[in-house]
Amino acid sequence: MFCPLPTFKPDHGVLRPDPAFRPVLKTVLARVCACAVGVAVLDALLHPHPATAASPSISMPAPVQTRDLAARFQPFPPEARQALLKLFPGGRGDASHLADSFEGDWYMHEGDLIVDSGFRNNLNLVVRGNLIVRGVLSDLDDSASLVVTGDVLAHHILSRQLLVVLGSLRCSGLVHADYNDWSFEVWGVFESRAYIITDRSTMHPDDLKVEYLYNADSATGKGTAEKVLHESLVRWQDEEGDQYRREMHKGKVRWLDEEGAPLEAAVAKKLKITGSLPAGIEEIAAVCDTGRPPFITPVLKHQDWRLDPTTDAGVVADHAAAKDVSERTAAAGHSRLPQEWVVRLATDPAPEVRRVVVHHPKLPAKEAASLATDPEASVRQQVAASRHAAPLLEGWWRILKPVSDGPAPPIPP
Repeated sequence: MFCPLPTFKPDHGVLRPDPAFRPVLKTVLARVCACAVGVAVLDALLHPHPATAASPSISMPAPVQTRDLAARFQPFPPEARQALLKLFPGGRGDASHLADSFEGDWYMHEGDLIVDSGFRNNLNLVVRGNLIVRGVLSDLDDSASLVVTGDVLAHHILSRQLLVVLGSLRCSGLVHADYNDWSFEVWGVFESRAYIITDRSTMHPDDLKVEYLYNADSATGKGTAEKVLHESLVRWQDEEGDQYRREMHKGKVRWLDEEGAPLEAAVAKKLKITGSLPAGIEEIAAVCDTGRPPFITPVLKHQDWRLDPTTDAGVVADHAAAKDVSERTAAAGHSRLPQEWVVRLATDPAPEVRRVVVHHPKLPAKEAASLATDPEASVRQQVAASRHAAPLLEGWWRILKPVSDGPAPPIPP
């Protein structure tokens, strides 16, 4: 079939195809696009990504950085830092690495801090309360310290900087403490499915409640990596200390070098493997940050309602009605809390609860305006740092504008 070549006509400096050729051009472009889509789909079916082929695709919200929440914090002066050391169990603050690390600018968050996503710490921060992170708590990229006077709850914890928890640490997944310049301290109960220590100074209770424990600097441990971690996160070590990877390929075991290149069959037969160990913290972070489980089997026990973003709304409401202030505070920061209970907790007698409910996405504007005049200064500060601040300022400016000479100031986004 003869197909004429397209001709183009100048139109104010823009080349446009001749009208007679446009139907042919549209047909050609449509077929090209269809072929491209078909090839992409076929390639995805025949060559799934090895790390995600067996894992469901999970849409993870972008992690929150400490700097993103800076408006919620207050400066933490030197005199307050010394007082904090006296709050350690048994007054043993001098035994903490923190006693030698209180340098630079520090900030403080009054009360519980609840983050409904991952949380990357990049400021020296003291949380005077509990820290709940419905995602990965990490500090891999910045030199920043984190001190929590209450409990820490998170899905996974990946740490290279100073992290001190005066209460308990409860992690539904994996804790990896890496790098030797800073200490990793937990002064209360330690509960996690896996605990990995690589070249890190640690302080924790002796009775760790973990399924898998690996310490690169100690011969003692618990469990083996290949029985807990996903195949892609397990490394195999030989007599020389070299590390290899192992995977199933066409029904057979295939060995790879540390970079992931397959070994020749003759080389693989000569391997003298002495044991398994976990992958590095960057590779573990790459899996955890996407929401894929780093384990070969799912968690058996029911997840803590404070960490589970899918907790039944009725369950969260029950905790919102509890007598215990810490329960009501955790419920006030849960995304599944029904709006009627959000409104109720906005008038809760405990300022700890009102400080948290200020940031709930279901809080109506009327209740936010009421909290802006709360008798507790810390509650008013949280209102000023919330998404309600700009609308409230705009509303007040409209009231004051008749007695003002200048134009209204710009409202921050």
